[in-house]
Amino acid sequence: MVFVAGLFGIVAGWVITLASDWLPRFSQERVDVKKTKNHQPAFWQVFVKGERPVWWKLHLGTEILTGLVVAVAFSQYGNASDFWFLLTEVIVFILIAVIDAKYRLILNVITYPSLGIFFLADIFLLRQSPLHVILGASLAFSIFYLTAVLKPGELGFGDVKLATVIGITFGFPSVLWAFLLGAGAGGIVAIYLLIKRRAGLKTTIPYAPFLCFGAVVFILIRPLFGTA
Repeated sequence: MVFVAGLFGIVAGWVITLASDWLPRFSQERVDVKKTKNHQPAFWQVFVKGERPVWWKLHLGTEILTGLVVAVAFSQYGNASDFWFLLTEVIVFILIAVIDAKYRLILNVITYPSLGIFFLADIFLLRQSPLHVILGASLAFSIFYLTAVLKPGELGFGDVKLATVIGITFGFPSVLWAFLLGAGAGGIVAIYLLIKRRAGLKTTIPYAPFLCFGAVVFILIRPLFGTA
């Protein structure tokens, strides 16, 4: 069953890559997505047809990563209602990361519905404390909003909304672990780019993928903390 879950995750990753080129059309900013439009899975394009289309590395990595994450999540949570909702959270965070990596966009069409859906599901499905959920969202919003205002250019308001979604997802104090994982991953990548001279001290990189990485990893390891 874990193998089947992994295959399902690969298909979900393919759907994510399709959505990552379709959803930006709802953005107020002009985004050219025509050149990346392709309905075939990256696995098929790369390993069967031998093609290397635009974004093939990102798309192939997304399919592989989603497959692995879904397999691990299934082994942790089993085929329960909690698993299917947590799988939805994982797909949302991976989708946000892929879109931001490609187009530097964090779309309201994803974050706004997620705020309400995750809040209700956390309380009524996962039975988290409403106080902890509200505190987590408030803390995340405050930290990222103040950073965006005090240091314009380092964070955008899309990052603020994403951080709030993560705060609602995990509540307080679990959200701090998710942020710590994301910040750690971002720091490692930044150091690597500096060492390889692929970036300078003033180079900006998309921050949403690292926030989403921290969220996805913490979803997988959350049972170790005694909470679902």
